[in-house]
Amino acid sequence: MNLSMNLSIARRLTIALAGSVAITAGAVLGLSYLLHVSVSLSSDVASKSRAQSQGSFQLLDMAVKLQSATQKMIQQSDPDAIGALISQNEALVKQAHEKIQQVSAGDPAIPAAFDKLTAWPSLICGIG
Repeated sequence: MNLSMNLSIARRLTIALAGSVAITAGAVLGLSYLLHVSVSLSSDVASKSRAQSQGSFQLLDMAVKLQSATQKMIQQSDPDAIGALISQNEALVKQAHEKIQQVSAGDPAIPAAFDKLTAWPSLICGIG
């Protein structure tokens, strides 16, 4: 009886050990899958964030160029130079508008705000 009781206890311990190994293996596999998904999603978010930051810096660069051209136009007294600067300004506005369409992701408020900022030449000079 003592031998059969020892085998029964050993069998139970073996089953318990095998069950805990299976549960641990399942947990490790599940956690590694979750980690893989998390890394993939984080990579996608980081990529989108970099693209958005790059777009923002490009828009900022366009704004600086527009401001520089506007300041040159205001300081200029030669009508031919002013005409050339107006043309340059229009080209910059067009480039910026195209970039804003790319960056805005369908949000109409961003292009509308830009249009308000760049509407002054048409109001002042009758351009557009």
